[in-house]
Amino acid sequence: MSRNYYKKNLRGQSFKDEDLKGANFCKADIRGVDFTNADLTNAELNEAKINGANFCGANLTNAKLDNVICGLKTWWTIFVAIMSLSIISFSAFTASIIISCNFYYFLNTRSIKIPLTFLMSVIYITIFQGYYLSHMKKIPLDYLIYPGVVILIIVGVVIPFIVTMDEPRSESKQIFWTILLFSILVVFVNLYLLNNQYIPPILRRAIGAIFGATLGIIISYQAIIIKDKKFIWIWNFFVYITSLQGTKFHNSNLESTSFVNANLKGSHFSECILKKTNWYGIEKIECSRIQANYLENSKIRDLVITKRIMRNQNYNIILKGLNLDNADLSKADLSKADLSNSTLKNAILKDSNLSETQLDNVDLSGAEITGAIIEKKSIPSTAKVDGLICKYFYPKSNPEQRYPIIGEFTSEEAIKVLQKQSKVVLLFEQDGIDWQAFLQAFENTSMHFKISHENSEKLIQAFERKLDNNFIIRLNVPNNVSKIEFEHKLKEEYKKVIENLKTKYRNVYHQNNINITDNVNMLQITKQLAYPGNVYIHNIVTTGNNIGNESGTIMTGDNIKQTGNFGIGVNKGEIKAEKLTGNINEAQQKNLADAAIEIHELLKQLEKTNPTLTETEKIILASKAADEIRTNPTLKARVIGALKLGGKEAFKEAVDNPLVNILIAIIEGWQEA
Repeated sequence: MSRNYYKKNLRGQSFKDEDLKGANFCKADIRGVDFTNADLTNAELNEAKINGANFCGANLTNAKLDNVICGLKTWWTIFVAIMSLSIISFSAFTASIIISCNFYYFLNTRSIKIPLTFLMSVIYITIFQGYYLSHMKKIPLDYLIYPGVVILIIVGVVIPFIVTMDEPRSESKQIFWTILLFSILVVFVNLYLLNNQYIPPILRRAIGAIFGATLGIIISYQAIIIKDKKFIWIWNFFVYITSLQGTKFHNSNLESTSFVNANLKGSHFSECILKKTNWYGIEKIECSRIQANYLENSKIRDLVITKRIMRNQNYNIILKGLNLDNADLSKADLSKADLSNSTLKNAILKDSNLSETQLDNVDLSGAEITGAIIEKKSIPSTAKVDGLICKYFYPKSNPEQRYPIIGEFTSEEAIKVLQKQSKVVLLFEQDGIDWQAFLQAFENTSMHFKISHENSEKLIQAFERKLDNNFIIRLNVPNNVSKIEFEHKLKEEYKKVIENLKTKYRNVYHQNNINITDNVNMLQITKQLAYPGNVYIHNIVTTGNNIGNESGTIMTGDNIKQTGNFGIGVNKGEIKAEKLTGNINEAQQKNLADAAIEIHELLKQLEKTNPTLTETEKIILASKAADEIRTNPTLKARVIGALKLGGKEAFKEAVDNPLVNILIAIIEGWQEA
């Protein structure tokens, strides 16, 4: 049973290394609590106060931290305040920078409060610095002016100049030169005022403070709000110092963790697992220390927080493992973007560019991609597409061509057109396959995963014999079933059935053990495949009397191609065969019409004694008909002639039986062989 700490005061307690799966810490006060290496899988921490809490190494998979409040330990907040006051004492320049940082960090504001910062800096330096430090403590003013000048030169001149050498074409070049020249001016003004005995001391301090505070505010704005590369180090250093005793997530597992609307001020994220983490609506992320993860990229950070695309920007970058559920990505250019392992449930991707976008293991459940530029079969089988909406799309290869040309796709139709089929490839070594065991295992596995054969796509996709005599079976697996789990379960079931057959049936029913090393034709295999009664076969290619051939024939398309030794008689009847007539003589027309009549009657006769409810049963019946034709040289010649002279489509219409498609595929297999 999971623990319940709802609204409890747990300040300063330790849960180090503890199992807290599913624990309820909602609205609890857990400031300063140690969760180092704790297992908080599926834990609820919504609206909890987690200031100064330590989650280093903790497992927070699927945990909920919505509306939590991060922050600093109380004693560290006091320490930062004292340090800030001591730095303020140097000059109005340093005062305006530190005050700006504190306003932006500790107050719920998106600005640096420029008027208030300016007044506080000037008043503090003019009155408190001059009067309190100089008169009460008898500290010479020179001791404060010179350090202030040195700091100004370093911050306003040396560092930005060095950084600018690395980016000569910076868009902020004009701002840089303005700050640089103003910094030099402020230095000379302060030095002049320091040595001018004709100006009253309070006025000298006031003039110097005005110049210094103005410059400090300009630099603060560039560092904190604009985040200019030349000055942002000031803000980063302030955040680094404060986060030393903030909420720590170093080396923690935050996969699928939710931080919706959380205040992350003072938190520290480094070397974390951030796969599918939900950052929607988070606040004060710029007041947290971010290291070694995708949140360092401002474009990605804005995307996962707002879940809105910035217009006229290309996002063909690495976007792996993001949580973009319910995101509005309409008209987004995601061409060549890597969205692998991301989740986009119910996302809106209308009219977006998804050409060459990597979508491996992406969750597109309920997403809408109507009007998107996307190629057929470009969504991998590993992607989840339940409820995907795509009424129409445009392929990159032909962006002017709408699919479908008329009307709209249903969800099922769109998925069928856009997603690759999930396949399982099973390899059997040279010792062969026990088909009875395989199909029983297949039946057991399908039942285990609750796969409905009637409503699924064709499950057995292909058989293939390789050059080394290894035998391969390719299976289609529904999208809601893990391909790896299905393969593992099927192999496990196969071993179990083999063991059962060894002890129960093999000695009595040896004929049930069909082995590749025996010269077994395709008809025998399809008879065995009929055992479950509802297994669908998509492609079968065989040549000669054995499965496969030495060239390693591979199955393609929807054809079923086979050669072998066939034979039974033929019954004739009546059928219209006008479609077979063409630019041929009367004798040829008669022969072709007779062939169509014989095939029609043959299929009808076989259907009376052979069920054709499933694809497997249809294959078996067509194989029997092929046996009849192959062993009757006259009929065989007439049928092949009819196909050559009249064409496949005319022959199909004349025979008027849906099984003729399979039969023609088999006959074509003879000719190719």
